[in-house]
Amino acid sequence: MEKKIRVWLVVMLGLFVVVNSLYLGSVPGLMGDEGSEGENVYEILHAESLITVQGERSYI
Repeated sequence: MEKKIRVWLVVMLGLFVVVNSLYLGSVPGLMGDEGSEGENVYEILHAESLITVQGERSYI
């Protein structure tokens, strides 16, 4: 009985790893997140001329 439980745990762990690995290529990039917004603010604050930097889905 104990051996069956171990086998099922290994099978479930293997399925978990396989299913989660399938979506690694669809991890979203940095478009519209805090990193790109921070870069936009940095560009606005350090611009030599009066320009406005507007990002996609910008909240600044």
